[in-house]
Amino acid sequence: MNKVQTDKSNVSPLSGGFMLFSMLAFVVSLIYTVYSVNGKTVFNVWFGEMGQYYGVAFMIVFAAMFFASIRSMTRASAVAELKLDKKHKHSAEKLILGDVYPKIMKYSRIKEKKVKKKRKTKKKIKKKKKIKKKIKK
Repeated sequence: MNKVQTDKSNVSPLSGGFMLFSMLAFVVSLIYTVYSVNGKTVFNVWFGEMGQYYGVAFMIVFAAMFFASIRSMTRASAVAELKLDKKHKHSAEKLILGDVYPKIMKYSRIKEKKVKKKRKTKKKIKKKKKIKKKIKK
């Protein structure tokens, strides 16, 4: 069975805040690891002798976050990113469909109403059949 894929990439869109946080945190951890006062860095004060290792570990994590945000920026689809944007509710569909979008939305709403009516009538018919079976018994 072949599944239809609308989005070929498996990269999730990440926000600009994620990238900004990773850059700032990397710089702060770099400063805390390298800059020393009285022969001790900030991480050495916090974590003891293992402070340098913690500093490097934090820098690796934040660098990985930064590279993930770069990859997301270049590989994630614009439609997926627009769907995450809460300010512009239907901007992704408008981007894809253009002027056809309002007509499609109107049609889909009408279709949803028809489907709901069919479900209600099917439920009513089932209830009537159950009642008739009970009466026959």
